Amino acid sequence: MGVGVLGIAVMTVLLLLFGPAAQGQGLETTTCDPVTIDAFAVPGKGAKASKKANRTETDCTPFVYDMDHPLAIPGRVISDFGDERDGGRRLHLGTDVAAPLLTPVLSVADGVVATIHNQAGTDDCCWVSVDHDDGWASLYIHLNNDHYGTDDGATSGVRRDLSEGDRVAAGEILGWVGDSGNAEDTVSPHLHFGLLNRAGTPIDAGPSLANSASRTAFVLPDDEGHPYRAGTVALSSLGLLWACDETGLMTCPDDPAMVEDLTRVAVELLGIDVDGIETTYGIEALHGDATPHEFLVEKLMNCPEDECRPRGVTRSELARLAAIMSRFLISEKGIFQPDSEDAPRLPGRNGAIDFLTFTGGLETCELPLDARRLLSRGEAVYLLVDWLGVITIDSCPETALPIR
Repeated sequence: MGVGVLGIAVMTVLLLLFGPAAQGQGLETTTCDPVTIDAFAVPGKGAKASKKANRTETDCTPFVYDMDHPLAIPGRVISDFGDERDGGRRLHLGTDVAAPLLTPVLSVADGVVATIHNQAGTDDCCWVSVDHDDGWASLYIHLNNDHYGTDDGATSGVRRDLSEGDRVAAGEILGWVGDSGNAEDTVSPHLHFGLLNRAGTPIDAGPSLANSASRTAFVLPDDEGHPYRAGTVALSSLGLLWACDETGLMTCPDDPAMVEDLTRVAVELLGIDVDGIETTYGIEALHGDATPHEFLVEKLMNCPEDECRPRGVTRSELARLAAIMSRFLISEKGIFQPDSEDAPRLPGRNGAIDFLTFTGGLETCELPLDARRLLSRGEAVYLLVDWLGVITIDSCPETALPIR
């Protein structure tokens, strides 16, 4: 039996109301073109009016560049692409994302470091650019330029071991959030993130940042109450990593400290030329194939490095390391003053204490130095940067750290 004209009409209406087309099924979604600064320059309307018109457009889906987030945490956008600057004389060519001072800044994609500006004390410090493997590029501006606990503008928060031409992976640390450049004394610490297409044209990264932030799984550890936090943060302010994993983000402050890691940090902190030590004092010739690091580990621990590594380091041994590095840095002849032609002499425990007390690195409240209890990573680097004079830490407060 036929459905009749009325039945056909009813079916047609139902199909229009509830069919696939009405529910959005089978329809192609149109993606907007990447938004460039030209979209904000509408004569007679001004940037704000143009920006509002552009952002309320609903006939297409905003363009999203597939990338990682540039911060270890999502952060908070405080200034959009296209915002007015200098009273409207120029427009903002990036997106500002606020985050706590010294939050790690990460590469959003695999690529090559194209530019590093890290001249401490200049208006051009501190920022990095990365050329992506797909032809796009990214900018990371206003990186830290202050020593820990100061606003001196005298250091660089670009990772110290990073050079132009180095390959970086998505998620790799480039530096740390700060307020350098024209952000000095104007706004809170933040990252100016810029995204450029294959033609080198800046585009609005807002939608891409929102998309990548939603995928950010890492959460900065709540270590405000950790008694040794200052040491690790101080290293970041100097562009140095103190990481315990491949990402460079985890610091594992409660894990055991290893003397070879502390030796390398001390060398980098003081800018000591390890190869110069080896060449000048014939360490390799005197000790076979041992590297300067291995030699110091062996001498500090009184055992081969492979046997010392699992054991960790005590306060007494750490004091010897600090004294060795400090004496080498300030002595014309270095620390190796041979008793004979083939026996370099290193300061013992008492010599290290005397030297560090003389230089002001070691305070009497910290004595005696424990020669048995092994240090954690957090406390070891805290003590090391204090004893080397990298930062000023009150080692004898009313609630002084226990000398155990």
